[in-house]
Amino acid sequence: MRFSVRQFKLALFACFGAETNAQHRGNVLGRPAQSGALEYRMKVTFTPEERSAAHRALRELEEAGLVAATHADLVAPFDWLVITDAGRQALQRSALDGLDEALLAVDPRLIQLRDGAWAALHSTQADSLRQAAHSGRELLRQVLDRLAPDEEVRRASWFQGEKVTRRDRVKLVMQSRSGRISESTLAVIEAQAEVVEANYQRLAAIAHDETGQPARDHVTELLRASEAALKDLLRPAN
Repeated sequence: MRFSVRQFKLALFACFGAETNAQHRGNVLGRPAQSGALEYRMKVTFTPEERSAAHRALRELEEAGLVAATHADLVAPFDWLVITDAGRQALQRSALDGLDEALLAVDPRLIQLRDGAWAALHSTQADSLRQAAHSGRELLRQVLDRLAPDEEVRRASWFQGEKVTRRDRVKLVMQSRSGRISESTLAVIEAQAEVVEANYQRLAAIAHDETGQPARDHVTELLRASEAALKDLLRPAN
């Protein structure tokens, strides 16, 4: 596919956010012989696979409470949809989920980096996979750098040595956000970060076949691991 689920969601959000009246699901998603509002907005004609992915993305927006059925139509009560108040707030903040909200609190530009990583993964442009991998790795690095700069890490009572490591930064973020350091969570985040780094290094050395599919799989794994690490790292304190 040419688009990520995240790109579909952002475009769907824009479709519903641009209208005050309810829109029919089928008119937004379109049909094989009739383009929908989403295709006009994205300036493409969907393949069957892409239309199915757009449908899944819309369902996820509904499940998140960002888009909802009006239930006002007697014939199709579940198919006329509007953006909810929560959806409009999310649209204004450009935040689709909990990780977006957490990144927004750190630096709004980080959401753009996240969007760019997933967009590059599905791009057909030359070297887009390497750009996606770099963005995914950079997203994790920038969050740690912003929340745990060198001078603050070195002031921590437990810090030893000369060089500030990624593990040190993770420890400081955990301590700052929850008041304690969970060794089990620390180990999980470190393992996720290692997946990011390992796939980044593997991508640098891989010999692409004509489809580039092995590299794409590795980059997908890298982005998922990066986001998993960030979700654990930025999870609100209990």
